[in-house]
Amino acid sequence: MDSRFSATLHTPVRRVLALLLLVGTLAAAQNVNEPSFNIRTMTDDEVRSYVETALRLGLPQERLDNLNLLAINRGRIVVPLLTGRLDRTTSADSATFVHTAADILAYSGSEIGLDALAALCQRDSTKFGYFIGRLLDYSAEHRNPYALAYHALDLRQDMVTERVAAWVEGNAERGNGYERWAQALRERSSSPNAMGTVSADPLVSRMPGAVAGRLQQALAAAETRSKLPPADK
Repeated sequence: MDSRFSATLHTPVRRVLALLLLVGTLAAAQNVNEPSFNIRTMTDDEVRSYVETALRLGLPQERLDNLNLLAINRGRIVVPLLTGRLDRTTSADSATFVHTAADILAYSGSEIGLDALAALCQRDSTKFGYFIGRLLDYSAEHRNPYALAYHALDLRQDMVTERVAAWVEGNAERGNGYERWAQALRERSSSPNAMGTVSADPLVSRMPGAVAGRLQQALAAAETRSKLPPADK
């Protein structure tokens, strides 16, 4: 084979190999810079350091999954750190940074996360109001979001209440929404018969009339199930 043809053939190959080597080197460097992460063994100080470093770095993409896990499992540390940073946002902070930090708060799916977002809404409801519904969406994966909806109502913030009512109206028809709502209402009610409290319920009163009827049916079914003898194992 002509040596000039051979050189022409292999030059692109060499360039591809060099590029692959560069990419591999950058990936390895990134892995070195990312600290080891084991949520089960992290101390409170290590959690705090991890979150503070992530905030200082601008919440890099490679840390978001870990931060979401920490928001769920170590929220008492993570939520105040995120909230404190969002309280100090300036025009120099990008919209992406603010959105990401607020979304991690929402991912906590907890009372403490909801309280933090409600407080941020008092400062800027246009910027943070969206995340009230987002928190309820996330919480549905690991707890009853309707119990959190009632917690939100107890905060007595009009904007938060409006967001929660809109979320409930939009989600009650989906999946087992009415069943979960009935469960939350039964747990919240001090009456042995939760069905009698529906008309006066602060969340139901904000819904269209058909919603109350469907919730009554879900409560009746829950009452019936509660009276059944336990199944034999």
